[in-house]
Amino acid sequence: MIAVSYRRFFSASLFVAMVVGLESANAQYPKEPEDVRRQAAQKMIDSDRRSDEAWQTALPVVREWEAKGKPYIPWARVPEELPQIKRALELGIDR
Repeated sequence: MIAVSYRRFFSASLFVAMVVGLESANAQYPKEPEDVRRQAAQKMIDSDRRSDEAWQTALPVVREWEAKGKPYIPWARVPEELPQIKRALELGIDR
C-alpha cells in the first residue's frame, strides 16, 4: 500500500516537472520584431545573390574541367567517389 502511494507521488511529481519544463522551454523563443525579420530576409537575399554571382563566375572553369573528364561532383566526400579516381583504380594505379 505504501509503495503504491510512492508511485503516485512520483508520477505526479514527474508530471508537474514536465509541465513546468514545457512552459520554460516555450519561453525561450521570443518573438522577433518585424523590422528584424525584414533585415534578416534582406541579408539572406543579398547572400544568395552574391553566391549566385560567384557560381556564374566559376561556371566556365567548371565546364572546362568537365570537358577534361574531371566534373564537379558536389556530393563527393572521398576521392574514390570521383570518376578519374575510379578509372585509375580500375587500371590498378594506386594513389
